[in-house]
Order: sequence, then C-alpha cells, then structure tokens
Amino acid sequence: MPQLQTELGLAGARELVFQHLQVRAANRILAATLETVIEVAGRESIQLVLLKHAALWRSGVVEEGQRDARDIDVLVSATDADVLWRKLREGGFLPCNVAGGDFHLTPLVSASGACVELHHHLWGVELDTDEPATVTSLVSAGVTRNTSGAHHVHIPDRNFLIAHALVHGFAQHLTSPADYAPLRVFSDLVSLQSSRASALEIHRYVKREFDVESVEAALQVGEALAAGSSLSELEPGASQLLSHALAASTDRRYGLALRAHRLLELGRRGELLQATKRFFGAPAATEGAVPYQQTTLGGRAREAWELALGLIACAQLRRRRARPATSSTAAGNSSRPARPNA
Repeated sequence: MPQLQTELGLAGARELVFQHLQVRAANRILAATLETVIEVAGRESIQLVLLKHAALWRSGVVEEGQRDARDIDVLVSATDADVLWRKLREGGFLPCNVAGGDFHLTPLVSASGACVELHHHLWGVELDTDEPATVTSLVSAGVTRNTSGAHHVHIPDRNFLIAHALVHGFAQHLTSPADYAPLRVFSDLVSLQSSRASALEIHRYVKREFDVESVEAALQVGEALAAGSSLSELEPGASQLLSHALAASTDRRYGLALRAHRLLELGRRGELLQATKRFFGAPAATEGAVPYQQTTLGGRAREAWELALGLIACAQLRRRRARPATSSTAAGNSSRPARPNA
C-alpha cells in the first residue's frame, strides 16, 4: 500500500486495492461454480476441455485475485453441450437473457451470479483439419492433458491456450474491447510464460487470423512485460499492438471508434439487425431469464492485474523519447483499427 500510494496517490491506491478485492471475490465465486460444472459433467460422463480463466485457474497458472474473469468457459461436444446445459438447469442454473451464438449455447447463471458458457466449437482456432477446434479434435491431437482427480476434465497445453487468448482478444474482440479487454491477453501471456512458447506452433492454430510475425509481436510484448524490460525496445509491430491494447483500455474515444467501426462492418455485411438482437438477448417470453447486468459476465469492475500492467506500460511509454516512424499509436489512428496481422 505505501508504494501504491506513492505512485498513484491515496485515492488511486485505495481504488486499486478495492478492485483487487472485487477480483478475488469474483474469482472465488467462479471457482466454486466451476467445481459444480465439473461434478455434474462427471456424473453424466461428459468430457470437458477448460478454456481461458478456468484452464489457468484449474492448472494453477494463476492465483486467486491475479486475473479477473467474467465467466466460466468450457468446451464440450455439441451433443454433450445440450445434455450438460439441461442438467445444470435442473440443478438450479438459470438462462441468461443473452442469446447463444454459433459456437456456444445460451449462457447459464448460477445462484451466486456466476456465468457459464458451454462451447461446442472454438471461434478462430483450428487444428490441422482447418475446422473449428472441438473436444474430439483437441483430445485426439494430444494437445490437452487430464487434471488430477478428474479424468473427464482436460486442459489445453501452453501453446494452445496462448493461441486462443490471441484470437479471442485480437481477432474476435478486436473492435469490441469492452467485451474482452486486450490487456487481459498480455496478462495471460505473462502468466503462461510466453517467452518459452513457440510462435510457429501457436501460429498453426490461428493461421486464418494472424501471420507468424503478428504472433511473434504479441509474444515479444508478453516477454517484455514479464521481464520488466524497457518497452521502448519493442519492435514496431509489437509496439503497435501494445498501443492498441492500451488505447482500447484507457481511451474512451478510441474504444467508441472501434465500436463504430464494428457497427459499420456489420452494416456492410447485412448483419447489423442480427447482431443487435443477439446483444439485447432473447425476447421477454424467455421466462426466468437472468438479466445480463446481474451476472459476473456483465460486471463493470476493472481488472486489477490488467490495470497494473496498463499503468506500468503507460509509465514506460511516456518515457520514450521517440517512436519508430512506422509505428504510430493505435489511439492516433482511430478511423480504422489496425488488425494484428495487417
């Protein structure tokens, strides 16, 4: 606290500590709900692949309060997803009033407000078959391992978890950072010790979304943050990617520009009405649905770990004497966001 107070002031230090306590409380709720999901799946002999925070938490990569999470993501087969969804409903979970998508069912909400998404395919992540990743393809390819004491629960390896984090934060939610903050991706790269990861191995999972250089740029940022080294030495591609992440999390105008760009893209593709219906959820006829804002998924607390990384990065970037001519900040080019593989 004294160091935080020196660097952020009393009000800023108190805010960060309060946010950290919120993150710890939410982590505890999600952890308890995850165990319930695992128990129900075990009774039905359903194979689960844990994703994102659930995988990091269950494998011990992150500790309580280290990483914020809004929901529990698990991958199951399409048939098992329907069975597990129904069994969780019978156990007291309620549907959220946000409609399901092409890759997951309608989210469920526990009595404590924890949100659970049952995915049957993964957006943007593929194996050698060029098809979206599934439980069967992941387990068959040998890129998962079982967790101790629960043979039906699988956790992907480091390279796959990094690939999924990159595609989720910098492709699927590139223009909607409010839904998934890009700085959270770098938090995961630090936790997963991305300096030991292989860019080529990661790229084979996300080759439709990124080129190898983009993956290398993301890994470079993660390595620099983990080592506490100067961000002024980042290559232009890595610097641009970090600038986008910082602006998306701290610059309201840039965030609005990203969302406006997404709406224009949806309009051009004739998908705006469909996306609007999906955002506002199922019609009122869905009796007993839980409002999105009352779940952990709709929480508004900022992530303590993510915020800490942002503060460190901002402080270092301010000390930079000059930027490379080829690397303008993302905030300075809000008319069209640069894709990581641009």
